[in-house]
Amino acid sequence: MHHLTRAATLCFVLALLAWQQAPVQAEPKEGDWKSGWNTWATVKKGDWAEYAMEGGIKVRYEAVKVDGKKVTYKHATYAKGELTSEKELTKSWESIKLQSKLPYGKDVVIAWSVQDLELSGVPLKCDVAEWTIGEASSAIYFCKDVPCGGVVKTVTNGRDIVWLCGFFKEGGTEVKADPVKEVVSQMPRFYANSGNYLVVKLSGTGRDETYQRRTVSDAAETSAKLTVVVCDKEGTPDAKAKSSESELTKEAWDKDYGKPSEKGVKLTVGAGEYVCDVYKTNADGREVTEWVSDGAMLKKVIKTKTGETVLEAIQLEMK
Repeated sequence: MHHLTRAATLCFVLALLAWQQAPVQAEPKEGDWKSGWNTWATVKKGDWAEYAMEGGIKVRYEAVKVDGKKVTYKHATYAKGELTSEKELTKSWESIKLQSKLPYGKDVVIAWSVQDLELSGVPLKCDVAEWTIGEASSAIYFCKDVPCGGVVKTVTNGRDIVWLCGFFKEGGTEVKADPVKEVVSQMPRFYANSGNYLVVKLSGTGRDETYQRRTVSDAAETSAKLTVVVCDKEGTPDAKAKSSESELTKEAWDKDYGKPSEKGVKLTVGAGEYVCDVYKTNADGREVTEWVSDGAMLKKVIKTKTGETVLEAIQLEMK
């Protein structure tokens, strides 16, 4: 669990409910995470929270001004201790994007429980949302004592994806986790961090358009696991679909993708514009062309005598 250790677990489920995305009719009640409330609603100038991810990535949020429901805050990203981006934004507290969000859909069932965690000896009483879509299980831990949103960590298939590593709240003292050695992945960027994902549209001769969500479910130093599940065009997995998981090693990647046919090719797909390496193969009457950027397969065209299949990325999220 990285920097967070579990002190105790309450062994009962508080509620089972289906989360549906719908307009909020009234101001969410404090502490009611499922209605959209979060601790940006109660943040004070100077409050901050820092989060870590695999690969030496950190993100810091800091409130610089609070004017009623409007919050001006800084969002900074660090890679291996170096600042890579920083921006200042002003938004209504309920529209500030959190590190993770609850799923929605009538077939998604969320189980709520309470668990006690601690960060460097500081107790954090958490409301925990857990759900399963296909074969992927997920959880988000929320805590009212954590500023700038209240997320403590997110978990996928039992592995921490994003976790709180420090925070400060007005009237308190700084809380920071003890430093730990970060594992630096040797995999391409897309496969280097758990939680990176692609939403891919599949189309072609004689077939209706379908969509897949391809998520890096486990990132290690020289390997990664990729989970694939049918989804809609927004990237929401089909709750009834069975997911599949495959493992890719650095050795296999270097063998298959070490020598591109072309480099530095610009490509525009639904997910945006990228500079790609292009790979081409032609065997047994099957011509395949792939466009790859930082390990992410952005487009793939498969041509045979009977037709053509096209895979195109319409969403890409990488840390």
